[in-house]
Amino acid sequence: MTDPINKISAKIAALLRLAEHEGTDANEAVAAAAKARALMDQRQISEQDLPQDEQSIEQFIEHKFGYSERWSQELVRAYSKLHDCEHYLNKRGVRQRWKAAARGYRDDVLLCKISVERVVRICKDTAKARGIGRYNGLNAFNLGFSQALCPRIYELACERQLVSSTNALVVAKKENIESHFGKIEGTLSRPKPVVESRDWRAVDAGLKLGHAIAAEPEVEDLQKEIAAHG
Repeated sequence: MTDPINKISAKIAALLRLAEHEGTDANEAVAAAAKARALMDQRQISEQDLPQDEQSIEQFIEHKFGYSERWSQELVRAYSKLHDCEHYLNKRGVRQRWKAAARGYRDDVLLCKISVERVVRICKDTAKARGIGRYNGLNAFNLGFSQALCPRIYELACERQLVSSTNALVVAKKENIESHFGKIEGTLSRPKPVVESRDWRAVDAGLKLGHAIAAEPEVEDLQKEIAAHG
C-alpha cells in the first residue's frame, strides 16, 4: 500500500513540474502552483521532503525580476513574504537600475515568480484594453493596483503563519536561506511616487482592479478570473 505522505509528495512534485515546464500555458502554471502551495500548507510538507529525483542539484536559487518600477517591486516584496522567500533589490543592466529579486528554496522562488508574473500580466493587459497609456495615467493605474493588492497578499501570509507548524517551517526556512546566501546588509530607501491630481481617476481604476482579482486564486476560481480579466 502506498504511503499517503509519499503520495502527496509525488502529487506536489508533479504540480511543480507542470508549473515550471516551458510548454505549460501561463494560466495552467498559476493553477498548478496555487494547488502545490495549498497541499504543502495542508500537509505541512517542506520542499526538503519531496522525492530526491524531483529536487534540483542546488536547493536554493535566486530569481532577479526585470522590474524597476516601484509598484511591481512592491508586488515582488509581498509575494516573497507569502511564499517564504527573501526579497531584496539589486542593480541590473547597462543603466544600473534597481530591480527586484527573490531568493530562497527553489520551489518557493518558482511559486513567487509565477504569482508575480500573473498579476503583473493582468494589470498590464487590463490597462492596454482600457486604453490607459504612459501619457494618460498608466503609472497612477499601476500604483493603485499595487496599493490595493499588496495588503491582501500580506493578509494571506499572516493567515498562513497563524498555523503554528507552518510558522515553525517559515522560521526554519528563513534561517537556512540566510545561512546559505548570507544576511542582506541594509535596505534601499526610496521616496514614494507622487501622483498628480489629474491622475486620480486612473488610481481609482487601478484600486478597483486590485480589489477585484484573487490575490492567490484557488484552482476552481481561476477560470472565472480568466473570463473577467483575461
